Amino acid sequence: MKDDDDKVVPIRPMAANDKKPDGVDPKMIEALGEFAAMLSEYKAKAFAAVAITDDGNVIDSWYTQISPAEMIGAIEMLKSDYILRHWVDDDELIHSEYICRCIKTSTP
Repeated sequence: MKDDDDKVVPIRPMAANDKKPDGVDPKMIEALGEFAAMLSEYKAKAFAAVAITDDGNVIDSWYTQISPAEMIGAIEMLKSDYILRHWVDDDELIHSEYICRCIKTSTP
């Protein structure tokens, strides 16, 4: 059985803009562009996205051609990774970076 790290393709981390940008941070737009490129390169069949606005509102979007179980599994992997990187490694200021990853799954 392969471990979960064999299913993940990392994309370079990028530090958030230190000063508050007017509108959307250009690095966030760059991150979304890299994510879109990975969707195309790996022929993604599903995605889920979440964003939080300045006033705390949550924006979400998803699209899927896979089973709900596969989608929930991928979301759980992201959730676990996020928790480990942001709470376990908080001293390293991981929260100032994002890491976009493509989860490779085998489909029957």
